Amino acid sequence: MHTKLLKKLLVNFFIPIFWGVAIAIIINLLFMRTTVPTGSMLPTIQLNDTLLVQRIYTPHSLTRGDIIVFQPNVEEGSDLYIKRLIGLPGDTIEFKLIDGKSTVWINDELLDEPYVALSSNEEITKTFIVPDDCYFFLGDNRKDSLDSRYWKNSYIHESQIKGKMIFNLTQFLKQLL
Repeated sequence: MHTKLLKKLLVNFFIPIFWGVAIAIIINLLFMRTTVPTGSMLPTIQLNDTLLVQRIYTPHSLTRGDIIVFQPNVEEGSDLYIKRLIGLPGDTIEFKLIDGKSTVWINDELLDEPYVALSSNEEITKTFIVPDDCYFFLGDNRKDSLDSRYWKNSYIHESQIKGKMIFNLTQFLKQLL
């Protein structure tokens, strides 16, 4: 009688708990959840939105336009940053003021940025050349984003990249309701 009870307890209680814990560990290895602390990515991402982020183990799979979570350079603080990937290793990035609007040029081509609603009219005319194994980031809200344009070291090394946004949980839940 004890054997049947023990087997039933094992099958109905311990095995589901084991699989639940195993699945949770695997999910935490592949994904992370983070909350956006600033408005630097407006209007794409709202202040305090919660994002599901795929952990990145091969930075070379990143593409221009991806929204990336990374550890900033030491002088910029210790919190994770969330910005749009603009410059890949080897890119030349130029900021030019055209018709009173700051524009971004990558390798002598104007970057099409439909996600930027609040562009800066600041007279930035800088050129950046992205080193090997490094990336250049900008916020979508250019008027209110502390990003590669202003950092002491403008580039983020691939080892500092934590993940790529794959899903905005907050916006998804708002659409469901």
